[in-house]
Parts: sequence; C-alpha cells; structure tokens
Amino acid sequence: MEKKSLCADACSLIYLYRCDILRHAVRWYNFYTTPEILQELSVKASGKELQSYYNVTEVFHVPNTRTRKGLSSNDQSLIDLFYQQRAYAVLSEDGKILQFCKKNQIQHFCSLSLICELVKKQEFSMDQALLKLEFLIESGRYAPWVVQQAYSMLKESVASI
Repeated sequence: MEKKSLCADACSLIYLYRCDILRHAVRWYNFYTTPEILQELSVKASGKELQSYYNVTEVFHVPNTRTRKGLSSNDQSLIDLFYQQRAYAVLSEDGKILQFCKKNQIQHFCSLSLICELVKKQEFSMDQALLKLEFLIESGRYAPWVVQQAYSMLKESVASI
C-alpha cells in the first residue's frame, strides 16, 4: 500500500498528536511540512511531543512563495508545498486555508474530517472516532457547521465500510 501525502500545518499536527490520532494517521499518510511550520511547532511543543513531529514529518524548503491574498506567509508556503510535492491533500485547521483549497479544488482535510477518513480505513471504530471527535471539538475552535459536517461525514464513513 502506497501512502498518500498530506501537507500539514502546525495546528493540525498538534491536534493530531494531542488527541492520539497522529500515530494512527502515519500508517496511511506521509506528512509534509516546511521549516517555518516546524519552527512554529518548536515554539508550541517540547520534549517528546516535539520529537514526534520531527519523526513523522518530511520537511521541504519552498522557494519563492507566491503571494495569495488573505493567507499568511506560512499558509502560502503550505499551499506551495502542496503543488511542489504533488501531494494528495492539505491538512489544516485554518478556515482561510480550507476555503482557499475549496475554491481552488485542492483536496483538503481538517483534523475532524481526517478522523472520518481513518474510520473508512478501519483504523478507528465508530466509538473511538466519536471520542476523538468530541476531544477535538472541545480543544479546537470549530464553527458549529464544521462540527455538524464532521458528524455527517462520520455517519457516511461508517456506512461505506
């Protein structure tokens, strides 16, 4: 089985690690990021958590980041990394990035929707997925419509097995 690649931002990696999803997701996905995002992680994490990010991510330098209105330089480099590495999808919790991806027909996930993908792969049972969703919803700042969509996607994921 060939792993698909996800270009991940700092917040997504943090959520996945702290909710004990990252170690499951690496069985199915390669995680790509940039030096700037890894630097952001080093400010927000330490010790074992930080080492985990270094162990599971491949870091790529993205030269000459294109300017895209409404996106920070780190966000822009994440999008450029997606194109540069011909990745499968972008993984982000940032609404601006996700909206950009949707508008530009780029496959994208947030941590909530990635859980649903892992259910389809039978990495998590419905009960495990619900616990992880609830933890993320409490930890994150998700709009109510995003939460509703995640629950709908979870039902669809279970039905597709």
